[in-house]
Amino acid sequence: MPDVELICDDNNLCGEGPLWDPPRGRLIWNDCASSLLFEYTPANGRRRRIESGLMIAGEALNSDGRLVVCGAAGLHLWSGQDDFVTIVNKHDGEPLAFNDMIADPTGGIYAGTIYWDANGMTRPGKLYHVAPDLTVRVVDDNMQLANGLAFSPDDRTLYFADSAARTIYAYDVTPGDPTLRGKRVFVRVGDDEGIPDGLTVDADGIVYSAQWYGGQVVCYDAGGRVERRIRLPVTQVSSVAFGGADLRDLYITTAADPWPSALAPPGYDFDARNSGGGLYRIKMTTPDAPRTPRRSLSAITAVGRIETTRSKGTAPPSAPCRGPTTLPDSAYPAAAPRGSGRPASRTDARSGRGFRDTAEAC
Repeated sequence: MPDVELICDDNNLCGEGPLWDPPRGRLIWNDCASSLLFEYTPANGRRRRIESGLMIAGEALNSDGRLVVCGAAGLHLWSGQDDFVTIVNKHDGEPLAFNDMIADPTGGIYAGTIYWDANGMTRPGKLYHVAPDLTVRVVDDNMQLANGLAFSPDDRTLYFADSAARTIYAYDVTPGDPTLRGKRVFVRVGDDEGIPDGLTVDADGIVYSAQWYGGQVVCYDAGGRVERRIRLPVTQVSSVAFGGADLRDLYITTAADPWPSALAPPGYDFDARNSGGGLYRIKMTTPDAPRTPRRSLSAITAVGRIETTRSKGTAPPSAPCRGPTTLPDSAYPAAAPRGSGRPASRTDARSGRGFRDTAEAC
């Protein structure tokens, strides 16, 4: 098993959305439950908080160096702390509460919505496409808990995880046409495992699926067969992304705040203190590196379907991370109860640790 390194131990209540930014040599990720956005620069080992206050659940790179981010209040073009414009937050009168997103090869965005409260799903979500000209269309519907999205190496297959359905779907995609065709079940995860959350794909077409409640990343070949399982020392594994100078580092986000739900496998311990909250890294040895993450929505400027704006602010100074720390086998749970992104955020975490502000070391 490859070494698992604890890079930053910020006690993220719900760490999500890891994204590698090649021009800046940094990893971006969010704590959607705390409305925080972070960056980590491997070259100097420093982490800093770059946004506080905007609920962000997913990110993509924009061609002008900014970020396109999604969350409970819609899709936004983000320039810095307190400096963003909302691209779209409603469609046909329905508020858009996005939970994850991905850029497509032509600069558009696919993003899924969720509508949950403390009692569960209030109504089904949908999968949307937002084009560079800001045209919004529904490309699929009746989603229970929309989560991870990833493209195959040839850009002709889009993978999408519906966590509550315990299913990763595959769609046929034609470059330049946002329509999704040929929907089929790629993987259906059993009730004795976690639930599929964030996704990424390597250059060989292997799909990496974070398993919330599962304590692992499960790797599937193009036929949906398990190729390997990568165990983590925590149970709520939320998302994955490749990064680093050669794109061979697998970054993994996790979540400290337990989510009690009927989706957990039998015998899952919601009171266990190894839920998660840290950012992890694994040095992979795949023959080929994944491709550079796409840039998105390159036609978007500060003009468009702007609903809200906020003035510029200043991000706090950076802080060095304590890690990386290579974890011994004794750090892993004896049996890995299994995972997906949690739809409702809560303010308390039962991990036994408090949140660290950016001014402190990871």
